[in-house]
Amino acid sequence: MRCIEFLECNRGQFSQVAKMNTAGNSIKNVAVLVGSLRRGSINRKFPESVGKLSANRLRFHFIEIGGVPPYDDLWENPPQSVLRLKREIEAADGVIFCNA
Repeated sequence: MRCIEFLECNRGQFSQVAKMNTAGNSIKNVAVLVGSLRRGSINRKFPESVGKLSANRLRFHFIEIGGVPPYDDLWENPPQSVLRLKREIEAADGVIFCNA
């Protein structure tokens, strides 16, 4: 079985957080959340590069977070930007958070 491992880096130490089965010919959809809104951010450049290298197995979808307000557990009706974020994450086979 072919798998892609998702690793977390904390102070130079890597640990596995998940595996995604890539067996078969289907391309997996991966939602990417970048912690910086700046276009030239290394947080954005890194997943863009990984997406190019794995284009035959993974399709990266960058989710825009600029309009998403801070979390509020008192929302009776969450803002549309929050509902959009939730839908886009639910539609993905995997999620990458890229933040320094």
